[in-house]
Amino acid sequence: MPTPRTTVFVSYCRRNKRWLERLRVHLTPYERRGVLDLWDDSRIETGEQWRAEIDRAIERAAASILLVSADFLASDFVNVHELPKLLRKAERAGARVLPIIVEPCELSVHPALAAFQALNSPQQPLAAMSRAETERVWARAATTIGKLLETPARPEARAGREKAPAGDSLLFAELRSATVTLSVLWGLTAEEDEPTLSELERRLGVRSRKSAFEALERLTSDGWVEKIRRAGLVRYRVTDEGVRQLQRLVAASDGPVRRIVTPS
Repeated sequence: MPTPRTTVFVSYCRRNKRWLERLRVHLTPYERRGVLDLWDDSRIETGEQWRAEIDRAIERAAASILLVSADFLASDFVNVHELPKLLRKAERAGARVLPIIVEPCELSVHPALAAFQALNSPQQPLAAMSRAETERVWARAATTIGKLLETPARPEARAGREKAPAGDSLLFAELRSATVTLSVLWGLTAEEDEPTLSELERRLGVRSRKSAFEALERLTSDGWVEKIRRAGLVRYRVTDEGVRQLQRLVAASDGPVRRIVTPS
């Protein structure tokens, strides 16, 4: 069985594409060995649903490399479609975020991004360095990614799901996690009340409290479900966005799955 490749997502502004090309050069040996899937939006083919492709790549990614510049920070595409999801993935699943400051910019107005340690100082962007100095930063990035590739427990295998028991494939674990998450979303939509985790477990017959909690955390982090504190208890209710997304799932599903997720 071939070794699964680790996805590393690159977020950048098109005006900084020259820096992306140099990063690719330094990471080519890992791609050649078949252990790295370096993903950026140039991989999207004409006619594909680009938002869905980006979302899938971010969900797979064990790390993201951010090529930061003033253009990057000003880009609506980056700030709306990529950066919030990458930072949320880091918080939720422990995915690494590796900023590289390629051109002078003001990071203080982006505290969520500034919280991550860059591979070079904001006071020393690549554009102000000599060629040898920039190559050392790229080499440091390659070393960091190399260490990540050697880590046995990869973040993408832990994102929102339990470790597959011995004998179970990763596909089985993914389907199991998706099934629990879908059941939780359906359970919150099917009833008018706002249940606690324990009440939701009993209602749905979920056997693993950890699985139900992780499903709720994923739904909450994406804004499909919200937490409410009442009388010292944490309760959950589906949001309008959650209802909309469930309706989308119903429309996109077929066969038994469609019958299961169709609200009664």
